[in-house]
Amino acid sequence: QQQQQQQQQQQQQNEHQEQQQRQRPRRLFSGPFSNGIGQQQDGAKQQAAPPAGQQPGNSNSEMQDSRLGQQQQQLDAAAAVREQLASDASGSSSFASVSSVDSDSEVSSSQANGHAKSRSSSSRALSAEHVQQLHTYTPHSLSICLWAFAKLGHRPTDSFTSAALKAVQGQLCSASCKPADLAVLLYSCAALHYRPRGQWMDVHGAALLQRAGRLSVREVANVLWAHGRLGMAPREPGVLRLLMKQLYYGMQDANGRDLASSLWALASIDHKPDKAWMGIFGAQAEALVHEFTPQEIANLLWAYAKFGLKPPHMLLLALWESAGGGSSTTASS
Repeated sequence: QQQQQQQQQQQQQNEHQEQQQRQRPRRLFSGPFSNGIGQQQDGAKQQAAPPAGQQPGNSNSEMQDSRLGQQQQQLDAAAAVREQLASDASGSSSFASVSSVDSDSEVSSSQANGHAKSRSSSSRALSAEHVQQLHTYTPHSLSICLWAFAKLGHRPTDSFTSAALKAVQGQLCSASCKPADLAVLLYSCAALHYRPRGQWMDVHGAALLQRAGRLSVREVANVLWAHGRLGMAPREPGVLRLLMKQLYYGMQDANGRDLASSLWALASIDHKPDKAWMGIFGAQAEALVHEFTPQEIANLLWAYAKFGLKPPHMLLLALWESAGGGSSTTASS
């Protein structure tokens, strides 16, 4: 009987230990520095004991230690960004929250001047601790981070953005940097009202030229919109020719937002497309006329006016309808 009682107690202890292990919390990390958004990063997970005869310092153990070290670096980098975000939370946001490619208020220059004035009030020196964490950034993680800042309506300091862009500059031309990363990086800088340095823009342009033919219409529209928002054409003429070519041959895949933001951007940097390009653009704009918002129609008409060209008739009719002018039949009469 005593043996049976001891066995029962031992069994209960084992079950209790297993239940505690199953209920032990696991650390989750989801953010721009994770290997995949929503992916588990269990840094507290214990390593399995090495097989008999195998030393703890073997290659498998070292690889596991290296992976855990990289995960910890990513967590430290995320903590640095959170600290940067918290340190600037007391300052006023210098721009409205950004959704996707949207040029609703781009025609007004007074708002851009107001953003430039509010930028100077939020500049602070970047701490050395944050600078040390920037080596863990990749173009992909930084693009998500800056896009999230813009989406949340938070503008980091210029010193932080400049140091972060410099940290990934050498990776822009690498195979691991995707065309979408290049597009979102520049788009986010423009949404944050930050103009990158000339050397960084040169490397970014060279990376775009390396990926000729791999840019989607949306990525081209994002890059063009960013240049229009920043008020500067690409420093390398070949970059603009590439973007125009990609958009010309992918026009049939573009939606109304892509068309409106692209033409507005070209007009903003004073680049007038040739007659053939504008002909294809006008035909696609007429086909998608009912997709445009009133603001997008206004931006399109502004671009046509700046080019000194007559806009497609259907755009005028759509603007008339959006203003409450009645049906297309009434507007035609």
